[in-house]
Amino acid sequence: MNKYQLTSKQARELESILKRYLSSKALGVYQLLQASCTKMGCKQISTLIFTDPEKLIKLLKSKYHDDTVVRFTLRVLILRPILIYLQILDQEEELVELLYKNPEEFKSIMLNKLMERQKGRSSQQAF
Repeated sequence: MNKYQLTSKQARELESILKRYLSSKALGVYQLLQASCTKMGCKQISTLIFTDPEKLIKLLKSKYHDDTVVRFTLRVLILRPILIYLQILDQEEELVELLYKNPEEFKSIMLNKLMERQKGRSSQQAF
């Protein structure tokens, strides 16, 4: 069990990254997904990756009804910018598979990577 939690500052930063990336790659997709997220009682799309990844998959399935499109959207449009930010894009394929097979372990890994990134940034700012 991971005790690390996503802070509101981290959530805002991740959402900003996701919004910029989606807006540059697929016009209107961010707004569509965000509206669906809000209807499901979620504040932000990006936080679902770290809090309830299964709900993210359900949201995508409710919009696209095709597993190939869901996987593409999840991998290329949603996870990729966050993996780039976390500097773990080389693990993209494994993480997408893990997300489907073991969402709790996926969530734990993602939270740990985010925590590592934050620690690294904090120690760099100390110099």
